[in-house]
Amino acid sequence: MSKTYERLNCALVAAGVPVHVVKHVKDCDLQISGSINVLVNANIDAAPYAHILLEHAPELTVPNEIEMVARCMMQPKGFRDAVPWLLSLFKEFPKNGLSESHLWAIGAAIYTINDKKFYPDVIAICRVTRYGSSRQELMGTLARVKTDASYDVLLQCVDDPTVRAHAIEGLGRFGRTEGIPILEALDVQKGLYEFKAKATALRRLRRKRDQES
Repeated sequence: MSKTYERLNCALVAAGVPVHVVKHVKDCDLQISGSINVLVNANIDAAPYAHILLEHAPELTVPNEIEMVARCMMQPKGFRDAVPWLLSLFKEFPKNGLSESHLWAIGAAIYTINDKKFYPDVIAICRVTRYGSSRQELMGTLARVKTDASYDVLLQCVDDPTVRAHAIEGLGRFGRTEGIPILEALDVQKGLYEFKAKATALRRLRRKRDQES
């Protein structure tokens, strides 16, 4: 545990976030799980502690610790001020040592917070193929944006195996019925999530087309 992460956990404890203590029966040792782990894994609203998390988050350099703090921020309220920091982690990748799996959690936090001011930044991130599967949740943000630019990125991403299923799902949620023949022409593998995503997307769009006719 880095010193910064330790200070953050201590600050959260001082603010009233509990720690989780597990007793190992075999050797009678006590394992203490920090307050950040509790915020991530227990049903506790992290929004009241947003100012503490944001105070320490930019100083973190250990990838797993950054990911855990980002997971605390997977809440629709209370973390809008965190979005610039979360976006910066994408822009600094891979120099910051994060992996795609770390970035996935960061993208999921951005998607959940859903601050419309940063939609252009999300579109720009989704265009960058080197981010790989970390963009999966952000495909849902593209469907929310509902601009020509976000639609075009979704169309591009159906050919990217790292985000294909989520891009297909995004096209269905976007709601443009012109996407029906595009989705119908896609060759998807049965048993994979992309197969279910295609069926669901087509069902949504065909229902909308029928309502409009």
